[in-house]
Amino acid sequence: MSPQSPPGLDHGYYPWAPVAPEVPTSPTTTTTFSTLSSSASSSLDHWLPRVFAQHRPATSLQQSGQPSNCYGVDRPGASAKLAEEYVKLLEVGFEDGDLRVRLFQRESDHRARIHCRVSRNGRSIKQCCVPLARLLVQRHASTLKLCRIEGSGRTKELWACLRFPSYERLVLFHCSFMALRSEDAEAEKPVGLLNDTEIHGEKSIYAGVPVWTAFITTHIESRRWMRMAGSKTIHLADLQRYVFSDEYTPQLGPQGQHEIQFESSR
Repeated sequence: MSPQSPPGLDHGYYPWAPVAPEVPTSPTTTTTFSTLSSSASSSLDHWLPRVFAQHRPATSLQQSGQPSNCYGVDRPGASAKLAEEYVKLLEVGFEDGDLRVRLFQRESDHRARIHCRVSRNGRSIKQCCVPLARLLVQRHASTLKLCRIEGSGRTKELWACLRFPSYERLVLFHCSFMALRSEDAEAEKPVGLLNDTEIHGEKSIYAGVPVWTAFITTHIESRRWMRMAGSKTIHLADLQRYVFSDEYTPQLGPQGQHEIQFESSR
């Protein structure tokens, strides 16, 4: 996914190949994160809190499009009801805290839900909640649009718009959303109808649920960072992976190098 829009495009679409981001800098606006907590008794050890607990660079994104907001139906008491059965894995604040987005999961069947609380002047005015399995996610420039799907999947209604200050936070939330949704016991049916694994205007090389990602801008020009270790294997001297699965174990070489193996040498 490309972090910036090239000249001449004003709709948030990115042509292939994406331009590498500039050297990471601190964004001018903030998005806050907190992780695993619940009032329910739980021993859940999940990959999602670990992803956002890791250090990450911050490549600023030009703020465009509509501000963060939730357009779902107000459901008073939704937060208290979720706390009875679900574990809160992540909480993200947008627009200086006026919108707080929480991701939950239930241990028994991995049902996942997203909860939004809209506030004005510090007072909560609306809270909305919906299963992740009923949402499609689409990226437009610095925003992720969450659309509710109905029936056969052809009807889509904007449920929430999330605007991110940095490329890395947008990518991590996007990947986490899709990976968490794929764990949902009820997601198998609607996920087949969703086409949100592609980015508008970019060429799809591989498609599916993300397993891990890494931000390699600071390494890509180094001749010592990557080397061939065989016709189908490369070794990387340094790689900080953000892993979106508890079942994945990164491959390492004989001396602890990060290893990536390919099915063919082409």
